Amino acid sequence: SFTALRHPMARIKSLYWYEHVEWYYQMARMPSKAKSYKVWVDAWLDGSEWKNAFTAANPGNTYMEIENYYVKSLSGWKGVGNIGEEDLERAKEVLQMFDMVLITEWLLEGGQVRMMDTYFRISRSIRQIRDMKGNSIMISKYHDVLAKDEEEVDDLLRARNKYDILLYDYAQDLVRYRLSEMFHFDRNSSRVFDENSCPIVPIKLEPMYQKEMGVFRPPKHKGPLE
Repeated sequence: SFTALRHPMARIKSLYWYEHVEWYYQMARMPSKAKSYKVWVDAWLDGSEWKNAFTAANPGNTYMEIENYYVKSLSGWKGVGNIGEEDLERAKEVLQMFDMVLITEWLLEGGQVRMMDTYFRISRSIRQIRDMKGNSIMISKYHDVLAKDEEEVDDLLRARNKYDILLYDYAQDLVRYRLSEMFHFDRNSSRVFDENSCPIVPIKLEPMYQKEMGVFRPPKHKGPLE
């Protein structure tokens, strides 16, 4: 099993520019429905009227979380109560159970690439990663229109994501440790799996498991709506 963590702030910004702004500007062709970064964040923060209604309709779903998403996802949070130190420690314990933990910002760093190459055929995947443009086009076009209060909003988000940032720091330390341990041994050893006998097969969760694990896109995730 494996998982990947992206810096919490980068994940939130991507969620805004991709799920919200790009949807309304590029896909739905309804730019007037796109909310500013500040309005969007205020709507999705824990305790807001919009978020309370969304959580009541989708208990346990973490897809649109912008507060401590990783800790909530890994600790078994079900949509009720605040996240605290105990949840952070539980999330760390669960993270340790994964066979492989990756840091998104390090995906092209030599150690992580080598670790992935030990278990998977990655040459094609790495080429795809190099070609990804992310949300840069949308940001360059609409940042001054939609995110004028970005610095102020980011300060708020950093404070509200205290536990996710701590978990991300912990994950980085965990990855560094595992890399040093992994490559302390024979660095020229062959791959664990044979490419031909273990082809890569896409995994698609059944709908019931998607809902149970909180990874599906629930109704109104493009909000806040009028």
